Amino acid sequence: MMRLPVAFLAAAFCLFLGASSARADILMFKDGRWIEGKRIQKTDKGYRIQFENGTIDVADDLVVDYFQTDDAGAWVPRTDVEKAQAEKGLAPWRGKWIKASRRQRLAKKELEERRERMQQWKDRRKWVNRGKAKSKHYKFEHTLPDPVFNELKALFDNYYNAVAKDWKIRPSKEYGKATVNIYHNPEYYYQVSGSPSRAVGYYMPSRRDLNFYYDRDNHRYTLDVMFHEAHHMMTHMMNPKVSYPAWIREGMAEYYGASVWNARTKKLEVGGIQAGRLCVLWDRIKKDKWQGLEDLITGNKVDALYAWGWSFCHFMMSTPKYTKKFRKFYAALARSKHIQRKVHAAGRMTIPPTEQIKHFRKIVGVKDLGALEAEWHDYIKSALALDRVELDWSMGAHILYIYGEREKAREFYEKAIAEPEAKGMTFYRYSKLLFEEGKIEEASDNADKATQRDPLLARAWFLLGRCHEAKGKAEDGLRIIRLAGEIDPDDENIWLHLAEIEEQEEGE
Repeated sequence: MMRLPVAFLAAAFCLFLGASSARADILMFKDGRWIEGKRIQKTDKGYRIQFENGTIDVADDLVVDYFQTDDAGAWVPRTDVEKAQAEKGLAPWRGKWIKASRRQRLAKKELEERRERMQQWKDRRKWVNRGKAKSKHYKFEHTLPDPVFNELKALFDNYYNAVAKDWKIRPSKEYGKATVNIYHNPEYYYQVSGSPSRAVGYYMPSRRDLNFYYDRDNHRYTLDVMFHEAHHMMTHMMNPKVSYPAWIREGMAEYYGASVWNARTKKLEVGGIQAGRLCVLWDRIKKDKWQGLEDLITGNKVDALYAWGWSFCHFMMSTPKYTKKFRKFYAALARSKHIQRKVHAAGRMTIPPTEQIKHFRKIVGVKDLGALEAEWHDYIKSALALDRVELDWSMGAHILYIYGEREKAREFYEKAIAEPEAKGMTFYRYSKLLFEEGKIEEASDNADKATQRDPLLARAWFLLGRCHEAKGKAEDGLRIIRLAGEIDPDDENIWLHLAEIEEQEEGE
């Protein structure tokens, strides 16, 4: 049978889900998503949304705005008190009771404004319509809804101010403002940004632009990537003509990648734990694959550069007798006139390994690298021991899964889902791993728990539907997958799967 063009399938799927009803209830979420035109009911703990293929409940803390009306702007009374006021010709507006006719005019105007705003956000998902903004130090281009972008922009500016002050970095008059490009999902990021394969973010020194995507299902991961790449940008600003050695470039980027902005104290808290890197680190240690310090610096025999580089920088930055000296060494690599450099790429300079070791010994005051290496390894065994840090088992499992270490990832997921506050995403990812291994019952159970923890996680509903299909419950599976499509019409995997089902049915 002829396969229909993707664009046609997407349009057909949207029609299949059904046009909006006469209702115009709008529920807007903190992660930038919104739902319009569905029956939405306020409950004690949040909101109940009635889709064509099922009903879901979402908690109050996920919602940033709720607007209830019909297409004409009329208010729909629900409770006995509201109905009594309606009989008097009154309707609520901004905490007051006003004439229903006036309320209808105001509501209709606001509804039109909200729809216009949401349409702008939808249109913005195409790069040609991208949003543009400037701050004191950056130019931003993005495909995000305003609430999400404004949060990331503020964090970016706060990060710059804190790091620039700490490392005495001044904005470049020669190069002007750097550009930050932010994409609304990973698929669009890889399609448009020109990103290298498997790079979840990157900074391009020659263009002075930084690229990353917003992962609405994993906000902390978004910030990790953003702060990591932002540190590359900040390091470049220390001396645009110098390319830092990989071990310290990535090690310090990971160190700052785990930063947290404390809104109360208005300070950047650095030195957090990189769960994924720590998991990789201890996996190597259990296999007795310790990294040598001199090999790390010279680049010889380095396995898991990011993990070992991060752990060494964490050790040096967290150990009082070394912190100040290590910071001085890091700055000297870019600024010192006494360090010899050679031409690297695109006219930039790099520091040969022998020169790195020479000045590391001199500035940090290390005579015996072997003794420092032993201190570093002891630090890992104590300060970075798995039973002594607050480890994000879920993130660690995800990193291990990406690296193809499935058995170890399964072990970490078991620990992650056992935690009382385990999130829906954790259950979903574990379910996905189990499904790929053919363990359908276990996958189904974890996917179901994922939808309970996070009812808006469409991919978890989709996987639950796939599990039902695999168990021979095609009708239930199809309904659940259709519900997943209603929750997230932008998920191409869902509507392509539904299109394949329809093609199969037509061919029978």
